[in-house]
Amino acid sequence: MQWDSEALQMLEEMIEAEPVLVRISAAKRMRDRAERDAREAGCSSVDVARFAGLFDRSKTGVTA
Repeated sequence: MQWDSEALQMLEEMIEAEPVLVRISAAKRMRDRAERDAREAGCSSVDVARFAGLFDRSKTGVTA
């Protein structure tokens, strides 16, 4: 599935915030959740607005 660059950047920032030992599994879990959500909504890509809403984050990366 395609990702827009802002959504991918937000994902990378979230992964960086995770402890080193859990980053790989956290990244997989977040990617899978975002892609499943996009598919269920009939979208062909993950966009930053959907990703931010799914993970309760603003587009600027500040947690809500």
